[in-house]
Amino acid sequence: ALLVILPLLLFLANLSTCAARRFLRQLRAKGRKRFGPDVLHLGLVLLVVGGLWSWVARVERVATLEPGEGATLPDGSTLVVRDLRFEAYDDGRPREWVSVVDLTKDGATLVEAYELRVNAPLRHAGLTFFQASFIDEWILTLRDAAGAELRLGTGDGLEFGTSNWTFLGVENPAGPEPGRAAVRASDPEGGVMTRFVRAGEPLDGLEVAGISRIRATGIGAVSDPAYPLAFAALALVAIGTAWTFLGKLKEAA
Repeated sequence: ALLVILPLLLFLANLSTCAARRFLRQLRAKGRKRFGPDVLHLGLVLLVVGGLWSWVARVERVATLEPGEGATLPDGSTLVVRDLRFEAYDDGRPREWVSVVDLTKDGATLVEAYELRVNAPLRHAGLTFFQASFIDEWILTLRDAAGAELRLGTGDGLEFGTSNWTFLGVENPAGPEPGRAAVRASDPEGGVMTRFVRAGEPLDGLEVAGISRIRATGIGAVSDPAYPLAFAALALVAIGTAWTFLGKLKEAA
C-alpha cells in the first residue's frame, strides 16, 4: 500500500504547489486572465484527494439472498428480493441476471420492484447496491438411516460405506422439473458406476430425499463517502478543460 500511496502524495504535493503558484500569478497579471487551467488543476487535486479518501473509507459488502429473503440496512430499512430473472440471448448464451427488489422501512414501501442489474445500481441512504453474482444450481438431498440429511451441489462428493459418490447433475437442468439425478460411484478397486435416481428411491443405504433448485443473487452494497467529492472533481476537470480550450480558440482567432 505504501508503494501506491507515497507516489500519490508526492504527486498531490507537487500538483498543489504548481497550481497555487500559477493561480497567484494569474491574480497579479495584467490584461486578460486565463483561469481555465486553474479550474482544471483544482479538479485534479480534488480528484486525487477523493481517490485517497475513497481508498481509506470505502466499505463494500455482499449478501447472498434467495427470493423472499431480505437484508436490514444501517438506516433501519430492508432490502427484499422479490424475484430473480435470468435473461439469455437467442442462442442461449447468458446475457444478464436481474434481481427484482423492494425497499421498505417501517411498513412503508420506499422502492417497489426495482430491477437491479449490473449497469443499473440502486442508491439509498448513502449506499449503492449492485448486482454482484448469482447462484443457479440443482441440489441433491440424501437421507441416511438415522434421518440425517446431506445436501450435495453439482460436482460435490460424499464418502459413504466403501464408495465415493459424486452428484453429476440432472437430466433437464434448464427446465422447471429436473428429471432424474445422475450420481457416479467409485470404489477403492477403481470401479466406476453411474446411476440415475429420482426422489424417494434408495441409493445403497441412503434415500434420495429430494432434488431441488437453488436460485440466489449476490447483491453488493458499497458505502463511499468520497463519491460526491469525486463527482465534483470530475465536473471541475470538465469545466476547466472546456474553459481552457475556448480560451485558446479566442486567442487563435
